[in-house]
Amino acid sequence: MLLNPDENKEDEILEEVDENKSLLNNPKIETNNENELFFIRLGRTYDHSFLFFIFIQYFSFGVKTYMDLAVSDLFRMYLKVEPAEA
Repeated sequence: MLLNPDENKEDEILEEVDENKSLLNNPKIETNNENELFFIRLGRTYDHSFLFFIFIQYFSFGVKTYMDLAVSDLFRMYLKVEPAEA
């Protein structure tokens, strides 16, 4: 009995899917690869300009928070004044 060429392709695709499933369920995958996959997935999902904007926004907020904590520490430790009193 001859196989239909489409059936042959279907069998090949099913074999590839099974191989990929076995790779995903591999317990030898390290946690670093999971993080790497996360960032690759982010890059594929969102535009690079959007990701750059989000990075800049989080970076600037972190710097602002750092500066607020530094000023608060300055008031409390060196000037012996609570920041709320100033």
